[in-house]
Amino acid sequence: MTKGNHNSPDLKSGKGSKDYSKYFDFSDAKVISEEEGKVTYRIKGRNVQINSQPDYKEGKRRGKEEIEVHYDFEIPEEMQNFGVGKYYHITTYGCQMVKKAL
Repeated sequence: MTKGNHNSPDLKSGKGSKDYSKYFDFSDAKVISEEEGKVTYRIKGRNVQINSQPDYKEGKRRGKEEIEVHYDFEIPEEMQNFGVGKYYHITTYGCQMVKKAL
């Protein structure tokens, strides 16, 4: 007894591997709008918004900048007790940060 449907159109040459190329065919994508670094595309009946594309040259420059540390700052008196009794869990994924209140 065997599992699976060997007549499936998603199978390539009977090897059992799925053809994922159809999921990455964006030849019919259309630009709907472009504003403030956000581009909205229409792909297969769905709107996809790209907030900003990576600028690799800017990223290389950013790594070469001199680091500035500022020790001369004061916390306003009305903000000194802000968050007392609160705890936060911060999870980082590369350069992105997600902050969750506990």
